[in-house]
Amino acid sequence: MRRASSPPRRVARPAQRIAVPEVDGLDHGQARTFTFDDGEAEGRGFVLMVRDAEGEQLVAYRNRCAHVSFDLDMGTGEFWSAKLGRIYCRTHGACYEPRTGVCDRGPCVGASLETFAVEREGEGAVIVVPAEAAADA
Repeated sequence: MRRASSPPRRVARPAQRIAVPEVDGLDHGQARTFTFDDGEAEGRGFVLMVRDAEGEQLVAYRNRCAHVSFDLDMGTGEFWSAKLGRIYCRTHGACYEPRTGVCDRGPCVGASLETFAVEREGEGAVIVVPAEAAADA
């Protein structure tokens, strides 16, 4: 799977565990947003509830389209299109399969959202953001 290329990272991103409260009550397609230290700037992400015939699963992704490095939600906190049954980029219409983050419709088919591990903790979740090294100058 391919991902959109990003400029080389000049500052390392530390490993982080981000607490996101009250995710148990989310309906299918609802999300909670979170922020993290991305080295040079504040990173943004979201945790999304997927409830379907395959069961219930919380998934977490960076809030960045794989096509162009824009926020998927354009600041609205809305990532899900019930009509399409997909995570939806409001800028260019890329659609992502909710359980895998792989684009299956739009300008970046085959590319993937950056995925973060999710750990359930009571009624909330902990998002595990991995460290990333700085690129050599």
